Amino acid sequence: MKDLDIKKTTNKQAKQKLREKLLKIRNSFSKTQQIFNAECILTKLMTYPPICSGQHIAIYCSANGEVDTTIMLKKLQQMKKKCYVPVILSTKNREILFAPWDEAREMRANRYGINEPVCGFDEYICPWHLDVVLVPLVAFDLMGNRLGMGGGFYDKSFLNRDKWHPAPLLIGIAHDFQCIAEGVPTDSWDIRLDAVFTEKNIYTFI
Repeated sequence: MKDLDIKKTTNKQAKQKLREKLLKIRNSFSKTQQIFNAECILTKLMTYPPICSGQHIAIYCSANGEVDTTIMLKKLQQMKKKCYVPVILSTKNREILFAPWDEAREMRANRYGINEPVCGFDEYICPWHLDVVLVPLVAFDLMGNRLGMGGGFYDKSFLNRDKWHPAPLLIGIAHDFQCIAEGVPTDSWDIRLDAVFTEKNIYTFI
């Protein structure tokens, strides 16, 4: 048990150190660079077969230097896709569901300053009903491992997706510098991605 506690502490420290390093770089990006990278990623996404065939697509509302998803949401809606964004139900239990999004819908910032749609509970969709989920991240590696902000919301929501038939495809959205070739520190509860799209590359892990 002591060895497990040491490993858990070491992983936590390693994750935080890597997170701080990459967030500093990400936050230094200019608005022009952000827009350019988002447009490059959008071009790749629009010809990706799972996006073209999927109907229920979830995508995060960007914040804190994440790749801007505004143009992606608008383009997906133009393609007649049903778009959803995550809504935090409980920070204590790390619970999120996905609420429908469209340009006319009222949005409200949550406790983290991230926009969420204002809607009734009956409008939410469960994670296992989605076809594709575009996931934010701080870092990823060439095995599809993901480092997030540390809240664990996506990890808890999709940890058991291998039991869902069909399971939604998880696609990370990132700047290319966020790829860590030597690997990111992981724990047993961390979800793996199926692919990551950056302004330079499409990384696939399935």
